[in-house]
Amino acid sequence: MFKKRIDGIKMWLEPGKPGISRRIIAKDGGEPCFMWILRHEASGVAFDVGANIGYTTLHLAQRCTEVVAFEPDPRNISILDKNVEINNGCPITVKRIAIGPRRGFTQFILAQKPNLSRMGVLGDSIGVEVESIDEQLAQPDFIKADLEGGEVGMLQGAMKTLRRRPVKILIEVHPQFYGPKNDMKRMLRSLFDIGYQIKYVVNAKGRKLVLKPYPLVKEFKDFPRAVYTGIPLGDVLPWICEMPADGKKVVQAILLEKL
Repeated sequence: MFKKRIDGIKMWLEPGKPGISRRIIAKDGGEPCFMWILRHEASGVAFDVGANIGYTTLHLAQRCTEVVAFEPDPRNISILDKNVEINNGCPITVKRIAIGPRRGFTQFILAQKPNLSRMGVLGDSIGVEVESIDEQLAQPDFIKADLEGGEVGMLQGAMKTLRRRPVKILIEVHPQFYGPKNDMKRMLRSLFDIGYQIKYVVNAKGRKLVLKPYPLVKEFKDFPRAVYTGIPLGDVLPWICEMPADGKKVVQAILLEKL
């Protein structure tokens, strides 16, 4: 483990272990399209759901009055705590729990790469405590979520909050985990019914040409992803919610915003 300044933020990183540290070091930061949206849209009270080792948490703390970081994987928590500590003074609270549809306990799969761990029972797993967004004392203005398919359950447990207040929600999507029992399309339609819309869409790697006909918001030189807007629901919903036959997803991330 060693300490490095990334995007002006001090971080402890573990390049010798599988996980997000190697990617942050190789790219000298996070995914530029995802982070561009976060930097331009986050404000007020932010929830970092799936905080991992704290890269997005620390960036949120630069822009928000309060950050609550949720992370159940003990391998990530040990580094997350260190990263919060060395950035002393940041308004961050770490909660060592998973976020889902309701309070309880569940099994959490410990993937070889900790950034790919998720709720479920497969191989190595541990029991973790679960709470919902609606049960939190803090009221979010911005939610970032990267949950390897758990974003559907997170949204189910946030509906009271989302009806009550306009929350911006930045989600990395995982159509490989969606289906009848984890129905992202139905979940999004429930959000549309209460006034939410998809403001931004980020294409997945290798899928830039698919989104090219739509309005471009932001792109980065020599980077395979870009930020788009104004995509009709009939086009974008299948890209978000269904895995193509070739096994390569079309959309990497979306930003939801209440009208």
